[in-house]
Amino acid sequence: MQVIISSTENALKLESLLKNDYRAGLKYSNQRVLDEHVASRALLQKALIEFYRISYLPEIITLQSGKPCFKEARYPFFNLSNSGKYLALAIGGYEVGVDIEFERKRHNLEGLIKRVCSKKEQSFLLSLDETNMLHEFTRLWTVKECLVKTTGKGLVDVEMLYIDPIENTSGYYNLPSSNQICSTSLNTPFTDKLAYLSFSCNKNTEDGYEFFYLDEEKKLVKTENIKVEKTYENYSLRDLIK
Repeated sequence: MQVIISSTENALKLESLLKNDYRAGLKYSNQRVLDEHVASRALLQKALIEFYRISYLPEIITLQSGKPCFKEARYPFFNLSNSGKYLALAIGGYEVGVDIEFERKRHNLEGLIKRVCSKKEQSFLLSLDETNMLHEFTRLWTVKECLVKTTGKGLVDVEMLYIDPIENTSGYYNLPSSNQICSTSLNTPFTDKLAYLSFSCNKNTEDGYEFFYLDEEKKLVKTENIKVEKTYENYSLRDLIK
């Protein structure tokens, strides 16, 4: 499995990999949203060429939950996320999810935590100093998004979204216990300011995961300088019900 980080600007340099009329066939009134879409598909095409020797972009459909996937099962699984001026792509041989979020100051962070976080999450976050509270809130947000995006169900039942930030465990619906959520922070040279990245992976596969970034020369560069900081072991739905 590969996890790729890119600026939207660098990914747009890959647009020539797509069909000549790809952009013209899209209906977006917002230029930024249009560019983000084109950049994400171009980055996906680059990954298909580099890692799977697939020289074309297969047909993509959108599930009812909003998650895009290839129409035909013979192609790899993928997931995309964007935040600010950056994109993240996870691609592999099993269902994946990825989320990237830039940290930003929150007005009344404690009040926000009490409104949107579970009791366990509140207990963990409110025990931290203000700086680390914001760090870990942002991280947990990406973990939640990653859980939801991996299953492809969307956030249909918040009560089934389980995260224990003290024991580092998590779960959501049909996500198997063989799955885990890995989380890390990003900063220069990979992003222009502090961001958090979470992605799902299957711990039972031998392939593991690799990190890449797209440089200004349109090359995917493997890096060992991104390290997973936290791993959340998943419970299956059956485990959660017990």
